[in-house]
Amino acid sequence: MFCGKCGARMADDAKFCNACGAPVVRRAASAPSETAADNQVHTASFSEQSERGDVQAQIHQARTRTRRRMPLVLIVILVILALSVTAFATWMVYTQVIQPSQQQEETAAPEEESTDNDASQALASQEDVYAAKIAEYTAALQDPENAQVSEDVSRAVMNDYTFSQNRSSSYVGMRYAFVDLGEDGILDLVVAAVEEDGTASPVAVYSHADDEVSVIESIVYAWAASPSSMRIYTDGSVLVTDSGDEYHVRLTAIEDGLPVVEADYGASLPNGRFYAGSGGSELQISEEEFYEHEDELKNLLDGKQELTIPGDAWHSFS
Repeated sequence: MFCGKCGARMADDAKFCNACGAPVVRRAASAPSETAADNQVHTASFSEQSERGDVQAQIHQARTRTRRRMPLVLIVILVILALSVTAFATWMVYTQVIQPSQQQEETAAPEEESTDNDASQALASQEDVYAAKIAEYTAALQDPENAQVSEDVSRAVMNDYTFSQNRSSSYVGMRYAFVDLGEDGILDLVVAAVEEDGTASPVAVYSHADDEVSVIESIVYAWAASPSSMRIYTDGSVLVTDSGDEYHVRLTAIEDGLPVVEADYGASLPNGRFYAGSGGSELQISEEEFYEHEDELKNLLDGKQELTIPGDAWHSFS
């Protein structure tokens, strides 16, 4: 131990300095040590408190950040779930509804095309049935005086002369067309006098059954006292009317390629005679019965639509 006044060395238990006699003050000497120790304790305590405060602050910040992140995480999860549900629903709709429908359409389209082609081929093959009848018309038109043809062809070909005389400026000639009257799958043959503007006046209609040609109607257009006319309807029925003094009406339907008469009656107005039937098998009827036939005809014609054959469907006899 050293003297605090002169710095001389002295014993640890000395009370006075041997050199200068100054008293030894131990408490004063230990005070700095205690103060330093206290300071260390306080410093350590403050450091611990500071560290604890930093840790608590970090924990608080971490919790705050966690709280802020939670809503974002939930939103992301919800968005992912929504997209997943939408994708699944879209896939289900496609596989269960759209894809089967597309497959059905793809399957149906070739079947429809095949059906249409088969129908067209079937109708086209029927044209050969009328080859002999068309040849008759060709021969009659080329040599009407010497051609050996059936009565229906001879009667119809007379219109070539009457039309050329009465409509010489617009008359083109006799033409024929294949039409499926009534859309029953049976090809029918229509012969008409055709004019430049496309107007066609039918003069004969034919059908067929078991490759046998049937005459449905054949007329001669008259330009004098009893003009005649023929109308063809879309359901396949044919109306022939002779107007004037010798009035006559005949409505004929086509069933399975054969003619079926639905109305057949007339009146000879100068003689006041009324009859039913035609072709030599007329049956005289009363005037009242005549008008009953007229009413029945109106009912039969109600709702029928007249057939229009386009200009490019007509063929020339050659």
